[in-house]
Amino acid sequence: MTITTRTALADWLDQLAQEASLIAPREVDGVLLYRAVTSSNDIQWEYTRPALSKGSFLPAHRALNDDRERPPAHLAQRDAS
Repeated sequence: MTITTRTALADWLDQLAQEASLIAPREVDGVLLYRAVTSSNDIQWEYTRPALSKGSFLPAHRALNDDRERPPAHLAQRDAS
């Protein structure tokens, strides 16, 4: 098993941030949020995970069946033939 150092991780994240959008915990106006960062210097390394951290990536909630008016796809295909 290989263990990396924080410096090596920060260097890798800096390279990644140059090539793609990098989302990480950062402090914004005194609040810890998952937001885009441009370098590892923007990352809040020491933090307590927020209770609703998934909101940056996923909706807070979503109904399982948003299409109540339409029949399931496999039934709609049968009706069309």
